[in-house]
Amino acid sequence: MKNTLSRKSIFAAAGIPILMLSGSVLAQTVSIEQLDASGGLSIEGEVRDVFGNRFVIEDDTGRILVETGPARGQSYDLREGERLTVFGEPDGDSFDAFRIVREDGTEIEVRRPSGPPPWAGQGESGRQAPDGPRQARLNEDEAAAVLRDAGFSDVRLEERDEHHYEFDATDVDGRAVEIELMFDGSFKKVEVDSGGAAQNADFRALLPEGVQRALDERGVVDIREFDAKPRHYEVEGFDAEGREIEMDIENDGRIRKVEIDDRAAPPQATVDEAGLRERVEANGYTFEGNVERKPRHFEVRATNPEGEPVELHVDLNGEIYKEQLRR
Repeated sequence: MKNTLSRKSIFAAAGIPILMLSGSVLAQTVSIEQLDASGGLSIEGEVRDVFGNRFVIEDDTGRILVETGPARGQSYDLREGERLTVFGEPDGDSFDAFRIVREDGTEIEVRRPSGPPPWAGQGESGRQAPDGPRQARLNEDEAAAVLRDAGFSDVRLEERDEHHYEFDATDVDGRAVEIELMFDGSFKKVEVDSGGAAQNADFRALLPEGVQRALDERGVVDIREFDAKPRHYEVEGFDAEGREIEMDIENDGRIRKVEIDDRAAPPQATVDEAGLRERVEANGYTFEGNVERKPRHFEVRATNPEGEPVELHVDLNGEIYKEQLRR
Protein backbone atom coordinates (compact mmCIF):
# COMPACT_ATOMS: atom_id res chain seq x y z
CA MET A 1 0.00 0.00 0.00
CA LYS A 2 1.40 3.36 -1.02
CA ASN A 3 2.20 5.56 1.97
CA THR A 4 1.20 9.19 1.38
CA LEU A 5 1.39 12.22 3.60
CA SER A 6 -1.21 14.94 3.48
CA ARG A 7 -0.12 18.52 2.80
CA LYS A 8 -1.09 19.30 6.38
CA SER A 9 1.20 16.54 7.72
CA ILE A 10 4.12 17.74 5.63
CA PHE A 11 3.78 21.34 6.88
CA ALA A 12 3.39 20.17 10.48
CA ALA A 13 6.51 18.01 10.24
CA ALA A 14 8.46 20.97 8.92
CA GLY A 15 7.29 23.17 11.77
CA ILE A 16 5.37 25.54 9.49
CA PRO A 17 2.24 27.11 11.04
CA ILE A 18 -1.03 25.98 9.47
CA LEU A 19 -4.22 28.03 9.56
CA MET A 20 -7.64 27.28 8.13
CA LEU A 21 -8.92 29.55 5.38
CA SER A 22 -12.65 29.63 4.60
CA GLY A 23 -13.32 26.44 6.54
CA SER A 24 -11.47 23.89 4.41
CA VAL A 25 -8.55 25.45 2.54
CA LEU A 26 -5.20 25.24 4.28
CA ALA A 27 -3.24 28.47 4.60
CA GLN A 28 0.50 28.38 5.18
CA THR A 29 1.68 31.35 7.26
CA VAL A 30 4.93 32.71 5.81
CA SER A 31 7.04 35.80 6.21
CA ILE A 32 6.74 38.53 3.59
CA GLU A 33 10.26 37.70 2.44
CA GLN A 34 9.17 34.12 1.70
CA LEU A 35 6.17 35.00 -0.45
CA ASP A 36 6.15 33.33 -3.85
CA ALA A 37 3.59 32.41 -6.48
CA SER A 38 1.92 29.67 -4.43
CA GLY A 39 -1.63 30.14 -3.19
CA GLY A 40 -3.45 29.60 0.09
CA LEU A 41 -1.06 31.75 2.13
CA SER A 42 -1.41 34.06 5.10
CA ILE A 43 0.91 36.80 6.28
CA GLU A 44 1.10 38.55 9.63
CA GLY A 45 2.39 42.01 10.39
CA GLU A 46 1.77 45.62 11.31
CA VAL A 47 -0.13 48.13 9.20
CA ARG A 48 2.16 50.96 8.07
CA ASP A 49 0.16 52.99 5.55
CA VAL A 50 -3.54 53.03 4.67
CA PHE A 51 -4.98 54.60 1.53
CA GLY A 52 -8.48 53.83 0.33
CA ASN A 53 -9.01 50.08 0.09
CA ARG A 54 -5.27 49.30 0.10
CA PHE A 55 -2.71 49.19 2.87
CA VAL A 56 0.93 48.31 3.46
CA ILE A 57 1.70 45.55 5.98
CA GLU A 58 5.17 45.00 7.42
CA ASP A 59 6.88 42.21 9.35
CA ASP A 60 10.52 41.67 10.39
CA THR A 61 11.51 40.65 6.85
CA GLY A 62 9.88 43.32 4.70
CA ARG A 63 6.69 45.04 3.64
CA ILE A 64 4.09 44.53 0.93
CA LEU A 65 1.03 46.28 -0.47
CA VAL A 66 -2.24 44.47 0.31
CA GLU A 67 -5.09 44.77 -2.20
CA THR A 68 -8.68 44.38 -1.02
CA GLY A 69 -10.48 45.13 -4.26
CA PRO A 70 -11.74 48.44 -5.66
CA ALA A 71 -13.56 50.96 -3.50
CA ARG A 72 -17.18 49.92 -3.38
CA GLY A 73 -18.72 51.84 -0.52
CA GLN A 74 -17.29 49.54 2.19
CA SER A 75 -14.88 50.94 4.76
CA TYR A 76 -12.51 48.52 6.44
CA ASP A 77 -11.51 51.07 9.11
CA LEU A 78 -7.94 49.80 9.34
CA ARG A 79 -5.49 51.83 11.36
CA GLU A 80 -1.75 52.34 11.11
CA GLY A 81 0.06 50.38 13.83
CA GLU A 82 -2.49 47.59 14.32
CA ARG A 83 -1.44 43.98 13.77
CA LEU A 84 -3.30 41.82 11.26
CA THR A 85 -3.29 38.35 9.80
CA VAL A 86 -4.16 38.49 6.11
CA PHE A 87 -5.20 35.42 4.13
CA GLY A 88 -4.81 35.53 0.37
CA GLU A 89 -2.29 35.03 -2.40
CA PRO A 90 0.63 36.94 -3.96
CA ASP A 91 -0.01 38.92 -7.13
CA GLY A 92 3.24 40.32 -8.50
CA ASP A 93 4.52 42.96 -6.08
CA SER A 94 1.31 42.98 -4.04
CA PHE A 95 -0.84 40.55 -2.02
CA ASP A 96 -4.52 39.95 -2.83
CA ALA A 97 -6.52 39.59 0.40
CA PHE A 98 -9.33 37.08 0.85
CA ARG A 99 -9.86 37.52 4.58
CA ILE A 100 -8.39 39.76 7.29
CA VAL A 101 -8.24 38.87 11.00
CA ARG A 102 -7.58 41.57 13.59
CA GLU A 103 -5.80 41.06 16.92
CA ASP A 104 -9.11 40.83 18.79
CA GLY A 105 -10.26 38.02 16.47
CA THR A 106 -12.61 40.18 14.41
CA GLU A 107 -12.74 38.90 10.84
CA ILE A 108 -13.22 40.92 7.66
CA GLU A 109 -14.35 38.93 4.64
CA VAL A 110 -13.04 40.49 1.42
CA ARG A 111 -13.79 37.76 -1.13
CA ARG A 112 -13.90 33.99 -1.58
CA PRO A 113 -10.64 32.30 -2.64
CA SER A 114 -12.35 30.98 -5.77
CA GLY A 115 -15.08 32.23 -8.05
CA PRO A 116 -15.83 35.81 -9.08
CA PRO A 117 -15.22 38.52 -6.47
CA PRO A 118 -18.16 40.59 -5.16
CA TRP A 119 -17.14 43.49 -7.40
CA ALA A 120 -17.17 41.42 -10.64
CA GLY A 121 -19.06 43.25 -13.38
CA GLN A 122 -18.60 46.60 -11.68
CA GLY A 123 -16.71 49.62 -12.94
CA GLU A 124 -13.15 50.49 -11.95
CA SER A 125 -14.46 52.38 -8.96
CA GLY A 126 -16.05 49.18 -7.65
CA ARG A 127 -19.60 50.40 -8.16
CA GLN A 128 -22.16 49.01 -10.51
CA ALA A 129 -21.58 49.36 -14.23
CA PRO A 130 -23.58 52.10 -16.03
CA ASP A 131 -26.68 49.91 -16.40
CA GLY A 132 -26.97 49.42 -12.63
CA PRO A 133 -27.29 51.69 -9.60
CA ARG A 134 -24.27 53.77 -8.64
CA GLN A 135 -24.03 55.31 -5.20
CA ALA A 136 -21.39 57.61 -3.78
CA ARG A 137 -20.30 57.38 -0.19
CA LEU A 138 -20.06 61.17 -0.02
CA ASN A 139 -22.60 63.53 -1.49
CA GLU A 140 -21.49 66.82 -3.04
CA ASP A 141 -21.75 68.83 0.18
CA GLU A 142 -19.83 66.20 2.16
CA ALA A 143 -17.10 66.08 -0.49
CA ALA A 144 -16.77 69.87 -0.43
CA ALA A 145 -16.50 69.72 3.37
CA VAL A 146 -13.56 67.29 3.03
CA LEU A 147 -11.73 69.89 0.93
CA ARG A 148 -12.46 72.71 3.36
CA ASP A 149 -11.24 70.54 6.25
CA ALA A 150 -8.01 70.02 4.29
CA GLY A 151 -7.45 73.80 4.17
CA PHE A 152 -8.94 74.68 0.77
CA SER A 153 -11.34 77.59 0.32
CA ASP A 154 -13.62 78.93 -2.40
CA VAL A 155 -14.55 75.32 -3.19
CA ARG A 156 -16.61 74.97 -6.38
CA LEU A 157 -17.88 71.72 -7.90
CA GLU A 158 -17.11 71.58 -11.62
CA GLU A 159 -18.15 68.05 -12.54
CA ARG A 160 -19.18 64.70 -11.13
CA ASP A 161 -17.41 61.96 -13.04
CA GLU A 162 -18.21 58.24 -12.98
CA HIS A 163 -15.67 57.65 -10.21
CA HIS A 164 -14.97 61.02 -8.59
CA TYR A 165 -15.84 64.67 -8.11
CA GLU A 166 -13.87 67.44 -9.85
CA PHE A 167 -13.54 70.68 -7.90
CA ASP A 168 -11.89 74.06 -8.37
CA ALA A 169 -10.60 75.60 -5.15
CA THR A 170 -8.05 77.97 -3.64
CA ASP A 171 -5.21 76.83 -1.40
CA VAL A 172 -3.89 78.67 1.67
CA ASP A 173 -1.49 80.68 -0.52
CA GLY A 174 -4.32 81.95 -2.72
CA ARG A 175 -3.37 79.75 -5.67
CA ALA A 176 -6.01 78.27 -7.97
CA VAL A 177 -6.10 74.48 -7.58
CA GLU A 178 -7.92 71.71 -9.46
CA ILE A 179 -8.86 68.69 -7.33
CA GLU A 180 -10.26 65.25 -8.10
CA LEU A 181 -11.81 63.65 -5.02
CA MET A 182 -12.92 60.00 -5.00
CA PHE A 183 -16.38 59.20 -3.69
CA ASP A 184 -14.81 57.64 -0.57
CA GLY A 185 -13.14 60.97 0.29
CA SER A 186 -9.60 60.08 -0.86
CA PHE A 187 -7.66 62.52 -3.05
CA LYS A 188 -7.17 61.26 -6.60
CA LYS A 189 -5.46 64.33 -8.03
CA VAL A 190 -4.39 67.81 -6.94
CA GLU A 191 -2.91 70.30 -9.41
CA VAL A 192 -1.88 73.91 -8.84
CA ASP A 193 -3.40 75.75 -11.78
CA SER A 194 -2.00 79.22 -11.18
CA GLY A 195 0.11 81.12 -8.71
CA GLY A 196 3.70 81.21 -7.54
CA ALA A 197 5.79 79.05 -5.27
CA ALA A 198 4.23 77.65 -2.11
CA GLN A 199 4.61 79.78 1.00
CA ASN A 200 2.40 77.90 3.45
CA ALA A 201 0.63 75.30 1.30
CA ASP A 202 1.88 71.74 1.76
CA PHE A 203 0.01 68.84 0.15
CA ARG A 204 2.04 66.15 1.95
CA ALA A 205 -0.75 65.50 4.43
CA LEU A 206 -2.92 64.31 1.52
CA LEU A 207 -0.43 61.55 0.63
CA PRO A 208 0.44 58.21 2.27
CA GLU A 209 3.33 58.30 4.73
CA GLY A 210 5.52 56.18 2.47
CA VAL A 211 5.10 58.66 -0.38
CA GLN A 212 5.82 61.53 2.00
CA ARG A 213 9.08 59.87 3.08
CA ALA A 214 10.14 59.42 -0.55
CA LEU A 215 9.51 63.11 -1.27
CA ASP A 216 11.49 64.13 1.80
CA GLU A 217 14.33 61.84 0.73
CA ARG A 218 14.57 63.66 -2.61
CA GLY A 219 14.20 67.11 -1.08
CA VAL A 220 10.86 68.06 -2.67
CA VAL A 221 9.67 71.23 -0.92
CA ASP A 222 6.89 72.45 -3.22
CA ILE A 223 4.41 69.90 -4.60
CA ARG A 224 2.66 71.34 -7.64
CA GLU A 225 0.74 68.24 -8.73
CA PHE A 226 0.10 64.66 -7.70
CA ASP A 227 -2.01 61.95 -9.32
CA ALA A 228 -2.91 58.68 -7.58
CA LYS A 229 -2.67 55.65 -9.86
CA PRO A 230 -3.77 52.12 -8.84
CA ARG A 231 -0.30 51.15 -7.59
CA HIS A 232 1.74 54.35 -7.48
CA TYR A 233 1.66 58.16 -7.31
CA GLU A 234 2.93 60.55 -9.97
CA VAL A 235 4.22 63.72 -8.31
CA GLU A 236 5.60 66.95 -9.78
CA GLY A 237 7.18 69.77 -7.82
CA PHE A 238 10.35 71.68 -6.99
CA ASP A 239 13.28 70.97 -4.69
CA ALA A 240 14.93 73.47 -2.38
CA GLU A 241 17.27 74.60 -5.18
CA GLY A 242 14.33 75.50 -7.39
CA ARG A 243 14.83 72.58 -9.77
CA GLU A 244 11.73 70.94 -11.22
CA ILE A 245 11.40 67.30 -10.19
CA GLU A 246 9.03 64.54 -11.34
CA MET A 247 8.68 61.27 -9.42
CA ASP A 248 6.77 58.02 -9.70
CA ILE A 249 6.44 56.54 -6.20
CA GLU A 250 4.95 53.16 -5.28
CA ASN A 251 2.15 53.28 -2.72
CA ASP A 252 4.49 51.80 -0.10
CA GLY A 253 7.12 54.51 -0.70
CA ARG A 254 9.47 52.77 -3.10
CA ILE A 255 10.73 55.20 -5.75
CA ARG A 256 10.05 53.97 -9.27
CA LYS A 257 11.31 56.96 -11.30
CA VAL A 258 12.93 60.35 -10.71
CA GLU A 259 13.47 63.03 -13.34
CA ILE A 260 15.18 66.31 -12.41
CA ASP A 261 15.46 69.36 -14.64
CA ASP A 262 19.11 70.30 -14.16
CA ARG A 263 18.84 73.55 -16.03
CA ALA A 264 19.45 76.73 -14.08
CA ALA A 265 16.66 77.42 -11.63
CA PRO A 266 14.31 80.24 -12.64
CA PRO A 267 14.80 83.53 -10.85
CA GLN A 268 12.72 84.24 -7.77
CA ALA A 269 9.82 86.68 -8.07
CA THR A 270 10.11 89.95 -6.20
CA VAL A 271 6.35 90.64 -6.28
CA ASP A 272 3.40 88.67 -4.94
CA GLU A 273 -0.17 88.71 -6.21
CA ALA A 274 -1.01 91.85 -4.25
CA GLY A 275 2.01 93.56 -5.80
CA LEU A 276 0.98 92.41 -9.27
CA ARG A 277 -2.47 93.86 -8.81
CA GLU A 278 -0.99 97.18 -7.73
CA ARG A 279 1.33 97.32 -10.78
CA VAL A 280 -1.41 96.27 -13.22
CA GLU A 281 -3.93 98.82 -11.94
CA ALA A 282 -1.28 101.54 -11.83
CA ASN A 283 -0.98 101.09 -15.59
CA GLY A 284 -4.71 101.62 -16.17
CA TYR A 285 -5.83 97.99 -16.34
CA THR A 286 -8.57 96.30 -14.33
CA PHE A 287 -7.11 93.31 -12.52
CA GLU A 288 -9.27 90.14 -12.79
CA GLY A 289 -7.40 88.04 -10.25
CA ASN A 290 -6.36 85.14 -12.51
CA VAL A 291 -2.59 84.82 -12.14
CA GLU A 292 -0.52 81.96 -13.59
CA ARG A 293 3.13 81.67 -12.65
CA LYS A 294 5.48 80.68 -15.45
CA PRO A 295 9.21 79.96 -14.94
CA ARG A 296 10.23 83.52 -15.84
CA HIS A 297 7.05 85.60 -15.87
CA PHE A 298 3.43 85.87 -14.75
CA GLU A 299 0.40 85.64 -17.00
CA VAL A 300 -2.37 87.87 -15.69
CA ARG A 301 -5.94 88.26 -16.91
CA ALA A 302 -7.14 91.85 -17.00
CA THR A 303 -9.25 94.40 -18.86
CA ASN A 304 -7.35 97.16 -20.66
CA PRO A 305 -8.32 100.87 -20.53
CA GLU A 306 -10.36 100.37 -23.73
CA GLY A 307 -12.53 97.75 -21.99
CA GLU A 308 -11.05 94.80 -23.89
CA PRO A 309 -10.25 91.47 -22.17
CA VAL A 310 -6.50 90.89 -22.31
CA GLU A 311 -3.77 88.66 -20.98
CA LEU A 312 -0.74 90.47 -19.67
CA HIS A 313 2.77 89.08 -19.45
CA VAL A 314 4.44 90.57 -16.39
CA ASP A 315 8.06 89.86 -15.49
CA LEU A 316 9.04 88.65 -12.03
CA ASN A 317 9.74 92.23 -10.93
CA GLY A 318 6.24 93.40 -11.82
CA GLU A 319 6.95 95.10 -15.17
CA ILE A 320 4.33 94.61 -17.92
CA TYR A 321 6.04 93.76 -21.19
CA LYS A 322 3.28 92.19 -23.30
CA GLU A 323 -0.46 92.62 -23.85
CA GLN A 324 -2.50 90.08 -25.77
CA LEU A 325 -6.23 90.20 -26.55
CA ARG A 326 -8.26 87.28 -25.19
CA ARG A 327 -10.65 85.72 -27.67
